[in-house]
Amino acid sequence: MIEIFDIAVSKGLCTNNPAKLTLRKFPHKERKRHTIEGLAKIRNAAEPWMKNAIDLAMLTTQRRIDIINMKWSDIIDGYLHVAQEKTTDDPEDEFEVSEGAGYVRIKIDNELQKVLDRCNDGIESPFIIHRIPKRKGRPNIDIVKEHITQLDKQYITKTFSKLVTPTNAYPKYSSKQRPSFHEIRALAIFFT
Repeated sequence: MIEIFDIAVSKGLCTNNPAKLTLRKFPHKERKRHTIEGLAKIRNAAEPWMKNAIDLAMLTTQRRIDIINMKWSDIIDGYLHVAQEKTTDDPEDEFEVSEGAGYVRIKIDNELQKVLDRCNDGIESPFIIHRIPKRKGRPNIDIVKEHITQLDKQYITKTFSKLVTPTNAYPKYSSKQRPSFHEIRALAIFFT
């Protein structure tokens, strides 16, 4: 429709292109990338479970949702098997299963094994990254948890964001420019 109205405008048949008005305008991203020094400041101020999440994100280059969904049962024969949520819609989809779309197998080397050993902290949880909630309030009915120790993706984002300002990791960045947990992935990819 946009192209048709563009032609109509160029021929003088109409004065504007109403189809262009229906397009969603995406705001320009202002977030900057992490630096090794900035992320180290944040990591040093974090609780153990967050340190483990940061380290796991750096070593595996996986997204936030994939980090918090990793389970101990995903470790098979020296590999961490990840079914990436963003690219894997249906585990029963024949193409995804046969072609391996959205499935990653990460070799557990010495560095990753050290992080996994730290994650194995004696708390009974099926999830590699986990924590025991400090308080039991009214449950959020929108969040369906598999286990009480499972992290919510918004919780990890908010907790990480709360660490950025007091650590003064990025003093020259405005609040919109400060990198989030998601940008750890970009830093990790840069170093692999």
